[in-house]
Parts: sequence; structure tokens; C-alpha cells
Amino acid sequence: MTQELPPIATTILLHLTVDPYWDSLTAIAFGRVDDGLPPAQCPALEEEERIGFLLDGPNAGPVIGFRVAEPHAVDALALSSDEVWSGPRFEVPALGLVAVSVGEVLLAVQARYREGEPTADALYFHAAIAAGEETARTSSKRRAASALRWRPATSRRSSAWGTRSSRRAVRARPMTPCAATPS
Repeated sequence: MTQELPPIATTILLHLTVDPYWDSLTAIAFGRVDDGLPPAQCPALEEEERIGFLLDGPNAGPVIGFRVAEPHAVDALALSSDEVWSGPRFEVPALGLVAVSVGEVLLAVQARYREGEPTADALYFHAAIAAGEETARTSSKRRAASALRWRPATSRRSSAWGTRSSRRAVRARPMTPCAATPS
């Protein structure tokens, strides 16, 4: 690593997300997010740049989690750096792990989750995105279709189709046959 990791890891439990849609694994302290963190808070491992640690502050500890891009493609057993095996220790309740390293969490994820299998939060997140996109498509189609439809002018007492009684009268008339079409 280009920068030294703080020796202290979080004592807070880590929330695990395995997201095959974005091909990522994130383990971060509950209540924290990794979106939009500056690069100084996300140092990558020199030995394997797909593994990054999440720090509480820029260039400062404690380590509050980690993320792994392409978790099923990383050969965890081939990694030898101290940060992976002897570095910060974490608790990951979703896997039933206590005081484990990043390498141990990665091995457990690769054993527990098949490639393409998400955790529940990733599944629901992407389902919500898809539902929102579908709703947006449907409502925009509905708006476009309703804009093209002719709507008669209406008032409280009558409409362009006449009053209620005149509509009944029209429906009550016998239908006359259409003019014969020339053959």
C-alpha cells in the first residue's frame, strides 16, 4: 500500500453487501456509506488493487470497512500482504464471523455466495431501481398517450356528449342497418 493503514479497526459490526450487478463486495460499519468518499479515505492494496480499505477520515483511522471489486475473481489464497491476513480485524454477523481479516471475509464470501448471487439488500436495491425505471417508462407513455387523446370540454352540469338524460335517449334508439357496401 502507498499509505500506512491505521492499526485500529472498528469494533462496530460490519454490514455485508455482495452486489453481483455491480460486481462488488462491501463490508462497512452499520450506518456508514462508501459513496463519494475522497481517494484519501479509500486506499487500495498495492498487491491487489481491487481491494480497498475504508477509513473514518482522510488519511486517518480507524478502518471502518473495506470493499472488493470483482470478489469472485480475486484469488484470496494467492495474496500474501499483511493487510489482508494480519491487518485490521472485523466482525461480520451476516457470515457469523468474529475478529477476522479481509482475506478471511473474502474467502467466506466466495464460499457462501455463488457468483451472481446477491445479498438481500443488493437484490432489493436493484429491484427498486428497476421498478422505478418501469414506473417512469409507464407513466411517461401514459402521459404521452393522454396528451394525444381528445378530451371533450366538461362542466358540472353537462358535457360535450350531452346531459345524462340525452345520453340515455340515444342508447335507447334502435340501431339502423348500415348502408350496404358495394361488392
